[in-house]
Parts: sequence; C-alpha cells; structure tokens
Amino acid sequence: MAKKLKIGDTIRGYRITKVFGPGAMAISYAAEAPGGARRIFLKQYKSPAPTVVWYGAFVDYQQEIAARVRDGKAAHYAVRLIDSFEEAWGGPCYFQAIELVENGNDLQHILDEERAVHARTGAWPLRDPTVWARHVTWAKVLVAGVAALHEARIAHADLKPPNAFLIEDPTIGSGYQLKLIDMDFSVLADRRAPWHGHQGYVGSDNYRSPEHMTRGAVPGLASDVFTCGLILHELLAGAHPYWRDDQAEYAQLVRAHAAAPPALAGVMPGPATNAEVSATLHRCLSPDPAARPTAAELRAVLSGRSARPA
Repeated sequence: MAKKLKIGDTIRGYRITKVFGPGAMAISYAAEAPGGARRIFLKQYKSPAPTVVWYGAFVDYQQEIAARVRDGKAAHYAVRLIDSFEEAWGGPCYFQAIELVENGNDLQHILDEERAVHARTGAWPLRDPTVWARHVTWAKVLVAGVAALHEARIAHADLKPPNAFLIEDPTIGSGYQLKLIDMDFSVLADRRAPWHGHQGYVGSDNYRSPEHMTRGAVPGLASDVFTCGLILHELLAGAHPYWRDDQAEYAQLVRAHAAAPPALAGVMPGPATNAEVSATLHRCLSPDPAARPTAAELRAVLSGRSARPA
C-alpha cells in the first residue's frame, strides 16, 4: 500500500518541502526539483492506483491533455505538467510534477477577503469603482483562459473560484496572469475519459453543471460555460445565483433555470453593454447545453466585440 511522503523525503530527485494534505484523489506536496533549480507541485495519486483497469489509459490521457496545453494558447492560462512517473513508495503509485503557481492568490481567497472587508465596514466592495474595474478585468481574464482551453478541445470540468489562480503582472495589458489549476480530471471534448463507466466525473458543490448531475451525461465545453457563468455572476453581480448548503436544492434550481438575468453591480466599459452581458450570463445558466454561448462568444460579449452597429 502506498504511503504518504514527509518533508525532507526525496523521490525521483524531488525533495518534499511542504505537505498540503490529502484530497479525494491525491496527496499534494510542494517540492524542489532535482538540483534545487525550481519549486514544483507534486501529486501522489490515490486514484487511480496502478491496479485499476483504466490506469494505463489515464496516464496516456494526462499526456494528451498536457500536450494540448503546451502546444496552444492554453499554455498562457493553464498549469503545465512538467513530469510524470510511477514509483514505489510503500507501494506503487502514480506521480505528477506540475508547475507551482505562486505570488498570487486563488479567486476564492480574493473574494473572501473582499467579503471580510464588507463585514467589517458595511460597505459593499462593488460600489467602489476601483473594485468594480478589477472584477471586470478578472471576468475577462477568466473567460479568455477558458476560451483558450476550449480551443484545445479541453473542458476543465471543475471550474470554481479556488481553481482560478490570479497573479498581478503589470507587464501585460490585463495586469493579471491567470492559471487554471486542478486539471488532472479534465475532459477532452473529442476523446472519452478513461474513467467513464467506472466512476463519476469530478465536480464541486454549488458549481456542478446540469451535465454533472445527469446520469449518463458527460461534462463538456458547455459545462465549463455553465460554471463560468456562476463565477461571472459572483464577479459582476455580487452573488452566486444558486448557492445552497443543500445540494438537492441547488440541483433543483439549476434544472429549473431559476435565476433571472442579473443586475450588474456597475457599468460595463464600452463598447460592451450591461444589457447584453446580463442576457448572456443568463444564457450561460441554461439547463440545455446547446442554448449556452460558447466561451469565445462570451469573451466577445464581455469586450463588446459582439455588439452590432445601430
């Protein structure tokens, strides 16, 4: 049986410097690459184990996802797989060495900090024009990243604020780099996942798309648009439209398309318009995947490029 590594342990030349703790599928670590040249994020998989029937296909699938990220626009927005290997550590298991994102914070942490300020002061953060402008930028950067991923025919399949890492970067126009993380159970839009029929698709409470919750359905590119729509509601309207502690209630609201077109918290910078952005965010939450915009269409709406001349 595989065992957990400790700080100071070395495996394949990677020296463990921090243990993040076990997740549902893997144990995560920070580590130094051989020679101490760089810090990386190391994952030790609990599932799939090498004894699982779809293990070999999973490893091949990961290599294909990594190649598509590396060779396309998604390389600017998604974490890169640096190395992968099978090693015995108490027992055989699969490891991935992944680009470690630092010097920033995930979107969930950033929004929680804003809400803490709101709780202390009573002032709604989005009333501040500077905060509003920042949220608009984050929305555009997030959608650009998802659109780049989709261009590579990859569905993230577990989009949520903790999986969107933002790094301030004054050298680029947007002022922020985005890194989409936790992509080891992402789905190729043109190739069936090896775990299909063996286990369910990864998703998170309050961010599952209708496809995540429908027996026999497979999350795809439109599923990302749905969950991206939920995040954009948080960024631009100030609230998640379906958040519930009871996930059965969440599912009921999702399937009923219960949310109204959102009232945006500020004025979108032209040539984008609040009316078109609001209507498009409402379309993102359609229970019918075919009725949702594509990520590229959503990106155009946020920038105003889809506006028709009068």
